[in-house]
Amino acid sequence: MKIMREWKKNVFLAGAMLLVVVLAVSCTSVFQNDGSGHDKPGEWSQKWCPLCGMDLDVYRSTCHRLHYTDGRIVGYCSIHCAAKDYRKDGEKIAKLDVADFVSKEFFPAERAHYLVGSDLPGVMTVVSKKAFSSLEEAKEFQAGHGGEILSFKETLAMVYEGMDRDNRMLMKKMSTMEVMGKKVAEKYGCFACHGIDGKGCGKATAFTSPRFAQRMSSKPVLKDAIMRKDHAKNSFEDRITPPELQALMIYVWGVRGTVDQ
Repeated sequence: MKIMREWKKNVFLAGAMLLVVVLAVSCTSVFQNDGSGHDKPGEWSQKWCPLCGMDLDVYRSTCHRLHYTDGRIVGYCSIHCAAKDYRKDGEKIAKLDVADFVSKEFFPAERAHYLVGSDLPGVMTVVSKKAFSSLEEAKEFQAGHGGEILSFKETLAMVYEGMDRDNRMLMKKMSTMEVMGKKVAEKYGCFACHGIDGKGCGKATAFTSPRFAQRMSSKPVLKDAIMRKDHAKNSFEDRITPPELQALMIYVWGVRGTVDQ
């Protein structure tokens, strides 16, 4: 009897451990990144900025991250993109952090020293804004590139003040990128499958169709679809350059249809 009780106890413990493993795997699958820019709680593994679709690895030195109260972490290519959701989501955000321009390591944005208006290239903005965790390093870059050193609050206020101007600049740039994107689509044979200008009559879904719009719900989702290995006979991976990919995404997003209500 004693042996039988011990055996039952061991079976129960083994079953309990298996249940824990199953639940852990199940929970992990629920929170996997779905391409929308929202990662699982406590982690950040995005590839693209959720607003503009730019490569976050390429723009790591200017990345900002919003930490939501529900545990999500959303990364952005710049303070310009982050500021939009920061203002929109308000109380849902627990904190914001930023990458140091030199080390690319993240730290709390309220401790940042922003070099604003230097001759360093701006990201999504006319006025350059680079964050430094070290005031000394910010001053070193200021000596070589000009600009003024501001706090996070001062810099954020400047972002909101110049948002309309920056959006107008971006719209002009997007028009140029769309023209380039159409040429990229022609170069890689996109219209052979999606129809002339991507507007249908090919074997693949038209960019202008509601079905396509429903599936391609965000710029990151669209970029992931373009780069998917089984997307076409010949994968774009290792062939298309980052500027071409960005231009192609902008073109397709520009002609993308609307979702039926």
